[in-house]
Amino acid sequence: MKCILCGGEKRKVLYKIGKDRIYECRACGFIFAHSQTRLTHGYYEKVYWGNPDRAFYDYYYGRKLKGLHSFYLGKIEKYLGRKGKILDVGAGLGYFVREARKEGWMAEGIEPSEAASYFAKKSLSLNLIQTDWEDYFPKKKFEAAAIIHTLEHVSHPVRFLKKLSGFLTRSGIILIEVPNVKAPLAKIRGKGNFDPQSHKYYFSLSTLSRILEVAGYKVLEARTLQNQRTTLLFSIIKIKKSLRRKLEEKNQVSGKLNTIFILVGIVDNFLWPIKKLMEFFDWGEQLFVVAGKS
Repeated sequence: MKCILCGGEKRKVLYKIGKDRIYECRACGFIFAHSQTRLTHGYYEKVYWGNPDRAFYDYYYGRKLKGLHSFYLGKIEKYLGRKGKILDVGAGLGYFVREARKEGWMAEGIEPSEAASYFAKKSLSLNLIQTDWEDYFPKKKFEAAAIIHTLEHVSHPVRFLKKLSGFLTRSGIILIEVPNVKAPLAKIRGKGNFDPQSHKYYFSLSTLSRILEVAGYKVLEARTLQNQRTTLLFSIIKIKKSLRRKLEEKNQVSGKLNTIFILVGIVDNFLWPIKKLMEFFDWGEQLFVVAGKS
C-alpha cells in the first residue's frame, strides 16, 4: 500500500482498531486508514443521516452555524473578488447551500445520501443533486467550491481534487474544512479520534497543503479553527437520543431539548476565550484552507 501523498511504501502502525489499522507514512507523515470492513451506501445513511430531525438541525445548522457559513462565504469572496456560481460537494442537509443563496451566490450542492437530499427538498425547498462525486459531470463551470468535512471520506483525495479542478473556472477558488489530526484535543483522545470505517484520511496543515499542491492548487490561506460546539455536539446528540427514547411517548422532547440547547449556548460563551487561544496557536480541531488553481 503506497502513500497517496509521496508514494512511500514504508509505514508504521499508529493504532489497531479491531481488524482495521491506522498508518503513518514514515517518509512524509501522512496518516491514513486501512479498513477491512467493506462499507455499503446504507452505512452512511444510517450513521450520518438516518431519520434527520428538523428541529435539531434547524437549531444547530440554521442558527449555530449560520455565522460560520457566512464566514466561509466571506473568505471565498475575498479571494475570488466577487460572488458567483458555487458548488457544495457533500452538501449534507443543504444548509450551506441555503445560506449561500441567501447571500447572493448561485449555489448548487451534490450529496450522495438519499435521506439528506430528501430532507433538503422537503424541509428547505432545495433540490440537491443526489449523486456521488465520481459520477458527477457538470455542464457548466463554477467560480468556487466548498468541501466541508468531505475530503476525509473520499476514496482518493488527490484524484478527487484534480477532478474538481476541471469543474472550476481558471480563477476558481476552493474552500476546505477537515478535522485536524494534530490538534491537542485529538491527541488526547488518542485511538478514539479515529474512525477507519468512514474517515479514510487524517490531515494536518502541512499534509493538507501538500496534497493541494500535488493536485494542482496554490494555498492562499491555511489555519485552524476551534468551533467549540463541535465537541459539545456529540454530547447533545447522545443526550438527545436518550431523551427521545424516554420521553417520545410523553411528547416532552422539544422542551427538554430547548433546555439543553440553552445550557450549551451558555457553555459556548464561556469557552470563547479558549477558542481564540487555540486558534491563535493553530491548535484548533478543524483545518481551514482556501486555495486557488495554480
